[in-house]
Amino acid sequence: MAQLGIVVDSITINKWETSALQQAAEHSGVSTEIVDIRKHSLDIEKKPFSFSVGLFRMARASSFEIYSSRYFEHLGIRMINNSKSVELGGNKFESLIRLKEAGIPVPRTSLVYSFESASKAVAQIGTPVVLKPVIGSYGQDVHLMKNLEMELAYLDAVPKPFVVQEYLNTGGKDYRIFVLDGKVLATVLRQAPLGEWRTNVSTGGLVKKVDLPPDVKKMAVKAAEVLGLEIAGVDIALTKKEGFNVIEVNTMPDFRGLYSATGINPADAIVRHALSLHGT
Repeated sequence: MAQLGIVVDSITINKWETSALQQAAEHSGVSTEIVDIRKHSLDIEKKPFSFSVGLFRMARASSFEIYSSRYFEHLGIRMINNSKSVELGGNKFESLIRLKEAGIPVPRTSLVYSFESASKAVAQIGTPVVLKPVIGSYGQDVHLMKNLEMELAYLDAVPKPFVVQEYLNTGGKDYRIFVLDGKVLATVLRQAPLGEWRTNVSTGGLVKKVDLPPDVKKMAVKAAEVLGLEIAGVDIALTKKEGFNVIEVNTMPDFRGLYSATGINPADAIVRHALSLHGT
């Protein structure tokens, strides 16, 4: 029987998506091994895992998670997504550089490290701006700054380094496009709840099934391709002035909200894709 590894951390081990992937694998006659990476000693001389394909389902793309993924690749395990793409896609500044170089429209963004450089970036871009860590997830430590003088404390609240990004006024809406193996699997509209500007489902965002023009879907597929991602959640904003812009690309997208809105369960497609890679 084929076996599939699902590499998780203390945050993702109990998430709905982890269970959904397990169930999808079972329905396909595949056994799974859940690896809580923080509980293991990763010995380069040993191969304690029996699976040949692993799913990267860790919440962050910080150094430890990247090193862990590279360890599995060292063992000859095919990781989805691979460590290089997770490292690139998980960095909110470097990923935007790559997207911009590929001709994909993105918001104006500056990388900062100090209070002084952040103040300068805010002044140059002009409020409102979004402040977010270079590496982060689930909308944590992300702030909308509307007034520099009134909200200076935000500049000390975000873990450094962080990015100062142009705020695209979409009325609290954006689009999540789920890309798998170079194809769009599903698209949804995300709406921020009352009193909130973030559209993340983890912060209460509402999700609705929607269709998007072919050129926007192509933009999402290209964004995933540029970053080398087999699985990607591409977040796109639409405004009258800027048109469609890729805000960021998620290397480990959750999909419970997308499933509830569209009836499409990415877990089934992810498992099928992983099984197609056994022996490659």
